[in-house]
Amino acid sequence: MRVVLIHRYFWPDTPPYAHILRDIAVHLGANGHEVRVLTCQPSYNRSAAGRAPRSERLAPGVEVRRWSVLPDRRSGILKLLSLVLFCIRLLLARRQLADADVVMAASTPPIVVAKLAERLARRRGTRFVYHKQDVYPDVVVSPGIMRAGRTASFLRRMDARTEHRAARVVVLSEDMAVTVVSRGARKERVVTINNFDPWPDEPDRTALDPSTVGGRPPVRSHGYVHVAFAGNLGRFQNLETVFAAMVLLRDDPRVRFDFFGDGPLRGELEAIVSAQQLSGVRIHGYRPSGEVAHFLRREADLGIVSLAPGVIRAAYPSKTMSYLRNGCPVLAVVEADSELARTITASGAGLHVDPTDPRALVAALRQVADRPSDLTGAGERARSLYREKFSAERQLGRWHELFVDACASGAGR
Repeated sequence: MRVVLIHRYFWPDTPPYAHILRDIAVHLGANGHEVRVLTCQPSYNRSAAGRAPRSERLAPGVEVRRWSVLPDRRSGILKLLSLVLFCIRLLLARRQLADADVVMAASTPPIVVAKLAERLARRRGTRFVYHKQDVYPDVVVSPGIMRAGRTASFLRRMDARTEHRAARVVVLSEDMAVTVVSRGARKERVVTINNFDPWPDEPDRTALDPSTVGGRPPVRSHGYVHVAFAGNLGRFQNLETVFAAMVLLRDDPRVRFDFFGDGPLRGELEAIVSAQQLSGVRIHGYRPSGEVAHFLRREADLGIVSLAPGVIRAAYPSKTMSYLRNGCPVLAVVEADSELARTITASGAGLHVDPTDPRALVAALRQVADRPSDLTGAGERARSLYREKFSAERQLGRWHELFVDACASGAGR
């Protein structure tokens, strides 16, 4: 096959999807296919910003073309201009798309690039694969970031047409699949392939420590329940519930919180910690993936995955994979009838809590503090769940099958 992968961010940039897409490209190349990646220069990765090769052979069968980008990391206007420039370059990239058998684009940045890629593929009689990291605009309407008005309806109809015309629509969960089908996508063309943890696998030195159980310290060996949040501090994450629970636990020394990551709500978190004098909360900001993984293996008793009500129908938190892979039990603060909550509770890899009730979160953490034995073996069950359902080896094999199937079918022609 000749495959073209299109996305604004690609390795060595730091967004998780930039690394996931690299692994997909390399895997397809290793299986004998010709892969061309159309992307931009890194902008999140400050050490490589604007300095990656404009064109390179990344791996056997994999060529990458990077276009220049405006320094848009801290400017919404410049980010919009960079997106417009990226779209213009795609329109001019006739030679790179002319001989493709399959073209794939993702839903981020929201829907525009995917819409353009689908149209370019259709004009050339090429199959189009739509990789949906989220369902837009549902993912911003649910938490109230966008009003459910005419603009949202227009964007939903536009994205639904892209889904309907795609040879395959890849989503991350069955919840997302139900949402996409309800918008008019053909059920037989919707495929669920969740993300995997994209960061390099490092030796787990905790497994060599005789004081640990199953490669990690026994729960509360440090005298308290250690809760980690590793990811974007954004408005999708239902952090209001988490922050409220932290305040309620202010005088309980048995529960501590560590936050890794940046985002729009970091300032609010810092203000709450300062005003409420929350000595049991530490804010680390962005840290390298290896450092976070080491913390999850050695220190964390639970990793919080929280989403605003309704968002789980349109997205799936990628931090879940990092927790599971590193043997950190998951505290899922999402709807009980979601795939995520059912998976975590059925596997015994963590706990589930109502996302609308801070006191329920407080009660769950105090119960673990009172009965730490409730999490005995949960770390190893988390690792097993990752290996069985979400490992890179498993998911990359499914990606290869999907491209072969999409290329062999008549859909999208």
